[in-house]
Amino acid sequence: MVRALRHIHNAGLILTMAMFFQDYALAQFCINPGSSVTIKHGTSLYLGTDLLIRSTAGGSGYLVDQGLPGAVQLTGSLVVERYVGQSGWHNIAAPVGNAHSSLFSGTDLFFYYDETIVQNDWNFGWVWYSGPLSALHGYDVFLDNNPITVAYTSTNPNHLNTGPFSASVSLTNAPDGEIPQHKGWNLLGNPYPSPVDWLSPAGWDKTAINDAKYIWDPANEVYTIFVGGSNPIGINGGTRFIPSNQGFWVQATANGMLQVNNAVRVGQTLNTPEYYKKDENTYPVLRLTASGNGYSDESVVRFLDGTHPGFDRDFDALKIFGKNAKVPQLGSLAEGMILSVNTLGEMSEGLTLPLYFYVGTDGLYEIQMSSNLIGMDCYIFDIVTDRLVRIDDYTPYHFIHKPSYPNNRFTLVFDPDINQLAAMGKLFTVFACNGNITILNSHEKPVTVTVTIHDMIGRLMRSEQLFLASTYTFYPGLQRGYYVVSLVAGESASRHKLYIE
Repeated sequence: MVRALRHIHNAGLILTMAMFFQDYALAQFCINPGSSVTIKHGTSLYLGTDLLIRSTAGGSGYLVDQGLPGAVQLTGSLVVERYVGQSGWHNIAAPVGNAHSSLFSGTDLFFYYDETIVQNDWNFGWVWYSGPLSALHGYDVFLDNNPITVAYTSTNPNHLNTGPFSASVSLTNAPDGEIPQHKGWNLLGNPYPSPVDWLSPAGWDKTAINDAKYIWDPANEVYTIFVGGSNPIGINGGTRFIPSNQGFWVQATANGMLQVNNAVRVGQTLNTPEYYKKDENTYPVLRLTASGNGYSDESVVRFLDGTHPGFDRDFDALKIFGKNAKVPQLGSLAEGMILSVNTLGEMSEGLTLPLYFYVGTDGLYEIQMSSNLIGMDCYIFDIVTDRLVRIDDYTPYHFIHKPSYPNNRFTLVFDPDINQLAAMGKLFTVFACNGNITILNSHEKPVTVTVTIHDMIGRLMRSEQLFLASTYTFYPGLQRGYYVVSLVAGESASRHKLYIE
């Protein structure tokens, strides 16, 4: 007992003591929500009592064993709690070696995902399951009697997961198989009673997967996503951390193994830098958020040297769509794939990027932009409304959408030149009111333009050259009737039929 207390003090541990004075003392060791116990590499812990790791709506407690196998020795019973406060589907993982699906009482909707049985529909990979829960594997369970607290228990202290684990990942190519975007998905899980760090420089072997993890958020009904690599980034609140008892998705690039060990384990993460924040990015990055019906979904476009227009396994993340028809979901298109994180090698004037927007209900929606772009304007071209609209951090684009509308209705345009705007029919907007003619320059940069006005039988009524900054209104002195206003800027030209009152 003296040895146990000495290691507790050295590790800076938080405990609750229940003393029973006989010929020795017993201690109930409890790690409360908001507390963590970390055993650094090269140190050890001997605990001669029961262990309780609590979880409530306010958070969870964590045991962080960062040492080699055997550094932590437990002698009593184990209880590791997981509080679940949200109804719906949950991706879960077991932190103890004797866990069973029967812990989730009140539901028989318990599944694992087997990528190897997928043929022409990736939804066929779900397999109903009742049995032991394997370490580093994820499971999907539907819970509708929340809030509840699931307690993983064991009388064998060796059942607390620690040390190295590995799990197979697969990429199956069936003869009549799915599209590449739907292949190779594997549901894994954090095997430890503590969070793990996706960016840990040691402890992961990700050789057989893309460097992006996906965690289902049942409250917002979207996937939080985090891409690792040399320039990590997250969307929808995705961070570098995987919570304890949490399942997560990865996409395999080949049949192989994902391996992990104690080096990835961390304690409290509230004060740890969140690498997905835009002000920490030193490269150009643009975030688009689609919102409506009380839901939102985020997509990122960024620019890094050395990346490619297609899919880069260490820089991009494929889009996975949720099932709720009310959730507006957004991505960008690249070589036939839909990406949530799209990393391009070069940002240039006139660059166009097709977007993909999906929602299953009629309604009013918006796309909001947030970026660190300097000196470059961004536009959305909407083929449904035939509008080219400038967006920025303060001006979202509002629009009506129906499920019957095309999902590829939007194109993102970076700093369009006048030839692009003319090709879209949006270089200039021209209208007449009370005998005046107004010309709007959609380019929002000064343009030299030649303006000519003809009547309907082709007679020239007026001709002049303007240096058009943004808006120009003039009185042409014409009689009531229809006229054709022609505008020429460089090699671009447009014609507009107007009625003069």
